[in-house]
Amino acid sequence: MVRADVDPDALGRALVACADGLTTQWLMDPTFDLVEHVREHFDLLMRSVVTDGGGLTPP
Repeated sequence: MVRADVDPDALGRALVACADGLTTQWLMDPTFDLVEHVREHFDLLMRSVVTDGGGLTPP
């Protein structure tokens, strides 16, 4: 569950911005592991906003 003080619109924008930026890196270097990096960054971001601190995978 996302903390009550987190703005869902801002969280959505942050997730899209992260994916867009990483996709740009992949477009410049196709050897860049896009899936791995998106997962890592989403997990890091989610750990900061969920109530249990579990990120994409609950603790």
